[in-house]
Amino acid sequence: AGKEIYVVADITVNEGNANAWKTAAPQDIKKWTPIGKTNRFKGTFDGGMHTISGLYSKETTANTGFFGGVESATIKNLQLLNSCFVSSSTDTGSITGVAPGGTIENIYSDAVVVSTNKRVGGLVGQTSKVTTIQNCGFDGSAESIYGSTDVLVGGLVGLVQSEGTQCQILNCMNSGTVSATATSDMGPEVGGLLGGKYTNKATSTLTVKNCFNIGTVNGPSGVTGDFGAFVGYNANGTFENVYATTESCSNTKTNPSGTEVVNEADVLGGKASEALSGLDFENAWATVMGYTPVLK
Repeated sequence: AGKEIYVVADITVNEGNANAWKTAAPQDIKKWTPIGKTNRFKGTFDGGMHTISGLYSKETTANTGFFGGVESATIKNLQLLNSCFVSSSTDTGSITGVAPGGTIENIYSDAVVVSTNKRVGGLVGQTSKVTTIQNCGFDGSAESIYGSTDVLVGGLVGLVQSEGTQCQILNCMNSGTVSATATSDMGPEVGGLLGGKYTNKATSTLTVKNCFNIGTVNGPSGVTGDFGAFVGYNANGTFENVYATTESCSNTKTNPSGTEVVNEADVLGGKASEALSGLDFENAWATVMGYTPVLK
């Protein structure tokens, strides 16, 4: 509790292609044990905007990621690259499996995140309590292969959970692939930003503001469930200046109020500042010639 960790140089744990590791990791690969898997990390981790690459974790118990669990912690200023997190249990995300409270900011991840269980997020598997996720981007893949209920997969967060939760997601972007492969008709919930929010309690709030999804959302055909450009299950919350491209998802879910779907061709280069006028292009977002906007 209360520890401070600072990264002072780029770190590479394994070389190779993380996309291949989810099905066939080399026998000599160095395996990563998630920090705070049993006793949640409650301090400050500052990556100093360095990169950590080549992490490989394969877990059979809950809470899988760079961190297994963080609580009332600050995780910031990190690029997590070419890494793979595989789990056969609940709560899997590239940055942390669970985050009951705290701040996650200035994070970029292009990791492969795959679980044969429920609650999967590109960055965070499950969050609750008072949590802020801001200025973060995911450009990897988040996938659940599961044949039961409560399958929630999100580009940023799998599940916002619990009475008393106050979750804010601000200035974040998903450009990765989000998918669920159901082994039975059990209703997976898949969203470009969030898998879902599980409570309508008056004491539970969700605010998503100034966010953008251009990532592909895939749901299994022939099964019930919700697949949305923004959120899968229960979009109860406040959405403001939240955008997605029409190319990201063939929705089976009504988009929340405060969101807007735009054509990708209309948000390339300098056109983005007009089409996505709600985003803060002065402080948080930047236009790129020939491409969709990026976080600064």
